[in-house]
Amino acid sequence: MAKGTYFKKGDLIIYLFLICCFSVLGNSISKFEDEKPSKTEIYVDGNLKYVYPLQEKEKNIFVDTEIGGVNIKIENNMVRVTSSNSPLKLCVKQGWIKNPGDVIVGVPDKLIVKIIGDKKNDDDIDFIIR
Repeated sequence: MAKGTYFKKGDLIIYLFLICCFSVLGNSISKFEDEKPSKTEIYVDGNLKYVYPLQEKEKNIFVDTEIGGVNIKIENNMVRVTSSNSPLKLCVKQGWIKNPGDVIVGVPDKLIVKIIGDKKNDDDIDFIIR
């Protein structure tokens, strides 16, 4: 019986190609600089309704929606939905968001609350999913 080999020549070529692809991808991802959160955008029914700067002091906002409205709280450079008239209140359960690209979605309210950061360069990147 012949000794078994772990890899064939074609397997090694494929593995080396994948390692090169992942190393290039990892190198390009590590070049992204962290953005500092600066403001929150509030969309109702797909339209931008409000833009508020993030701040340390507490600020409460009422946003009127089709099913009655939501209360939004801004504090310590973070945002959350504190109350909603939606049946499951999933947007309330999402809690605080604080990083650029973080989003709170309220489907029955047709509400989107997202954090926007200061852009350090003019890239076409909208979000980084972590």
